[in-house]
Amino acid sequence: MNRAEWRELRRKVLTRDGNTCQRCDKYSRSSKGLSIHHIIPRDEGGADLRDNLITLCHSCHDFVELKEYRNRAEIIGSMELDEPEISEIQEPESTDWHVWVYGGGRNPNT
Repeated sequence: MNRAEWRELRRKVLTRDGNTCQRCDKYSRSSKGLSIHHIIPRDEGGADLRDNLITLCHSCHDFVELKEYRNRAEIIGSMELDEPEISEIQEPESTDWHVWVYGGGRNPNT
């Protein structure tokens, strides 16, 4: 698929999904901050077809990639199942992890 074909397919998927992340319902009028995700990755035989594509915001896209969800129901339903409750979120004891993740530091767990 060439670049122009991909842009057109991306536009159609964004329109179908209402420029809205299908996991967290984040809306973007201009589609900035949204990704088109291959439900079955191309390297696993997934095709560049509308049925294999879903609109996700960047945060949800990263989450879905890490969890390796491979169907629309897992992706859409994962918002309620996998997100911790606000009361469960704990602040880290130190900010060493932030320096390591965002540059300039070493892994604090090693």
